[in-house]
Amino acid sequence: MSTNKELLEKAQALNNEKKYSEVIELLPDNLLEKLNDADLYVEKAHAHHGLYENDFCENAVDKALVINPNQAKANHYKGNIYVDLKKYDEAIRYYNKAIESNPKYANPYNGLGDVYSDLKEYDKTIENYNRAIELDPKNAYTYTELGNVYKSLQQYDKAIENYNRAIELNSKGKYSYQGLGVVYINLKDYEKAIKYFNKAIELDHKDAYAYNGLGNAYYCKKEFNKANESYKEAIEIDPNFAYPYNGLGNVYNNLKEYDKAIENYNRAIELNPGHKHPFNGLGIVYNKLKKYDKAIENFNKAIKLDSKYALPYYNRAITYRFRNEYQNALNDFEKYIEYTEDKSDYFALQAQSKIEELNKSITSADYGIIEQLVKGIKDILLIKNGSVTHYTSLTAAKAMILDDSKFRLSECAFLNDSSEGRELFKFLGISEAPTRRSEENCAMPFTRKPFIGSFVSDIKHDDLTLWRMYGKESKEEAKGCSITLDSKKLQESLMDTIKSGSKKDTPDMVGDDFNFYRMVYRTQNKENLFVVPGAKDEEKELNICMNQLAEKVKDYIANVKKKSYSIKDLLELLNSIAYLFKSVEYQYEHEIRMVVNGAGLEKKINSDNNQLRVYIETVPINPIIQKITLGPKVERAEEWAAAFYYELDKQRLHPEIYISHLPFK
Repeated sequence: MSTNKELLEKAQALNNEKKYSEVIELLPDNLLEKLNDADLYVEKAHAHHGLYENDFCENAVDKALVINPNQAKANHYKGNIYVDLKKYDEAIRYYNKAIESNPKYANPYNGLGDVYSDLKEYDKTIENYNRAIELDPKNAYTYTELGNVYKSLQQYDKAIENYNRAIELNSKGKYSYQGLGVVYINLKDYEKAIKYFNKAIELDHKDAYAYNGLGNAYYCKKEFNKANESYKEAIEIDPNFAYPYNGLGNVYNNLKEYDKAIENYNRAIELNPGHKHPFNGLGIVYNKLKKYDKAIENFNKAIKLDSKYALPYYNRAITYRFRNEYQNALNDFEKYIEYTEDKSDYFALQAQSKIEELNKSITSADYGIIEQLVKGIKDILLIKNGSVTHYTSLTAAKAMILDDSKFRLSECAFLNDSSEGRELFKFLGISEAPTRRSEENCAMPFTRKPFIGSFVSDIKHDDLTLWRMYGKESKEEAKGCSITLDSKKLQESLMDTIKSGSKKDTPDMVGDDFNFYRMVYRTQNKENLFVVPGAKDEEKELNICMNQLAEKVKDYIANVKKKSYSIKDLLELLNSIAYLFKSVEYQYEHEIRMVVNGAGLEKKINSDNNQLRVYIETVPINPIIQKITLGPKVERAEEWAAAFYYELDKQRLHPEIYISHLPFK
């Protein structure tokens, strides 16, 4: 018959080889009762723990502690049991007792690290994991867990360092690859994230967590079909795993398949009612469907689950703005700024800009009415999809297409036509409205203006008049080119670029940040004063709004002194639409403009040769070019066409390229 020592050595060897069933067979209860050896009970507890037989594990641990209350491993396992029960004070007590019994035993330090990690006391977590590493520097588990802590702290370099160290020690451990996948998603390096999630899947084809992470990486890349496949694979492995249902909800939301989005968000909530993200997703879907009550209801639920979760505050604020609930919107934008980490990022600065605007509407009911009318006019003129054409010089086209320069939006004060923006103010009768009048001072205040990009309808990509007016090179007519872009992709590219610069998740609801609008042309026809080419059906509604606007602006100005209203505030509000109006002589242009308020975007100032210019750089345009048309007077047009073609071909982009042969004289 084997001695206790021989049995112990054999059980330890089998446990190290993860042959847990053989350990249990080696150490039957009747034998252990006869031998009365705490160390043998601990090895049996180890085996039951490895087989996830928690009740049997606890029974063996308790018997070991009856025999020897100071048995270090038994106290360690008892601590593990209390961690599973989330009784952290008891867990800490048993881990500390294990350390007292054997100060050189590393595992209870790991246990303490796990406890303090759950409690989010990360300084203590790191301290205990580091102590475990000092005692057992070859334990991959500790490095993986330390990587998880640094990931939570967004100290990604340290997280990567520890995950890689864990992989050096155990290249078969999937959890470090999972952790690296999550880190690289947070760093927006999606290719590396995909690589590491796939590595985890190679090690365990039934790893639902890794498939969900893979879905997240593909979703961030907007590869929605691959994201869909990965999420569904995760669900097939574990139908009760809530996260991939939330991922599917996000995919269907982006694909505008709102019924499927709602179905998957609701399934995620059924499986995990404490999961805040699907409530936020439902809110976004219902907002898009203009079911604002349901949107707010779901944003409320997300916030109830985590009152410091910033995103639903921003999204709910946008929803309140749609409902003209100014105070509620203002409160939520303030909460967003309070809880978002980076106060200087685009969305925080946009929120601050919106707070300033909302304060004006709350302070002055008359201003609020004008703001609603301005918003209504923008809604009438809004273009949601389609192609737009930008006329420019060959020099600018070369910079954008060959040199990868970014498309620029100019501040309206720097538009080429000095009459820009005046037509609306002429109609409203306030083009010369000063801040105050006195014998010494009759001055207009400086007012901030929006930034715009000028386009025309894509049917005008090769137009004689437009070549004369805008397709110039060094003031020589028809020597420039026109570039036709996918307007939706331009908007998406702008928002993707902004989001990629943010350290955390960003709001999905962005209001009117980057919209395209039709231009309005003022006629002398009193019955139909304003016309909108391509939008005949909307003209009647527009003219009604314009007459209401004129009336309300007149009332506002009449009350400037009496109610201490600000003319400057009024002018800045009107500036947001002023550059959408021109006289009827320009009607042939079919112009379209992107109007951006500029909040949160870097303003570039160019003062070359004392020629001032203020502008915003947006995004490179090559991936969204649909068509390039060279002007009819471009010299060496075939050479330019070839240069553009082969540069874009290198990027696997193949827009149409035309050389105009219009009879330009």
